[in-house]
Amino acid sequence: GKHVIIWFHNQTIFYAYDQQRIYWVHKDSSAKPQPKGKGASLMIASFVSADFGFLTLLNGQKTAQKLIKPGKN
Repeated sequence: GKHVIIWFHNQTIFYAYDQQRIYWVHKDSSAKPQPKGKGASLMIASFVSADFGFLTLLNGQKTAQKLIKPGKN
């Protein structure tokens, strides 16, 4: 029979300020406000296969990966 190759669409979004900070501030000091919201983002999208890894051209010089910087609505 024919060998079936399954390709998965893989995408991830990274956000600036995407952390949770908890810390103590001395009573004689003042706490510094942290930025609100998720901040700027970067989306990375690509195709990946268990048999071949990430999708590339035959010469391996270019990938099908795309970096997208979405704006905030």
